[in-house]
Amino acid sequence: MVQLEEELKFKKEAIAMTDVWTKIRTAVEEDWKRITGQQSFSFEQPLSKDHPLRRLDHYIHEGEKKIKRMGELIRRHEQLLEAVKTEREEAEQMLAKRQRQRAVADEANEKGLVMYADREIEVYTGRIDQLLYREVEMNKELEDLTRQEETMKHKLKDMKLKRMEAAGDAHIREAKRFEPSPLQTAEGRESRKGPEEQEALFDEKIRKLEEERSSTEANS
Repeated sequence: MVQLEEELKFKKEAIAMTDVWTKIRTAVEEDWKRITGQQSFSFEQPLSKDHPLRRLDHYIHEGEKKIKRMGELIRRHEQLLEAVKTEREEAEQMLAKRQRQRAVADEANEKGLVMYADREIEVYTGRIDQLLYREVEMNKELEDLTRQEETMKHKLKDMKLKRMEAAGDAHIREAKRFEPSPLQTAEGRESRKGPEEQEALFDEKIRKLEEERSSTEANS
């Protein structure tokens, strides 16, 4: 009875964890859209509590806790399964014992002992069938929980990769804020001159190059 209550409690918690993980995944997808759609933000100031990256960090932390808890539930389920197997093996041993005892009682023509052995055999046979059924079901549940745990681990890995990608994009956008604009560079200032000024500047540079070449040839 206690074992069944523990198993029901375990199932409810596993279902609740699955629901929570689904909500986390949905929230991550929504915040990821916000992150990738955001034009820019600064790393010079601490991220606000409602910032998409801060929220994503929260989801990652929650995901890690859920995976840890899922691992604990799986180990608990394995323990319950092992307990069921032990009970089934004990029931099989008792069934074999009662069958041997019945044969002895029948050979001695002890009707009362035979009847008692028959009742015991019926009880242990039914118990074994029930425990075998529970073993099959619990093995299926264990496989399902293991798959869920693996899926959660993959989703957590995806979240961490998205976190790194979003942070990397943000750093690039932040760095571009410090790049000088074309108008601030020498080339930019020259490109702002009119055609006549640019032509005069070109001629002046060529004249200086020719003077330098003539001076070099004269000294040779």
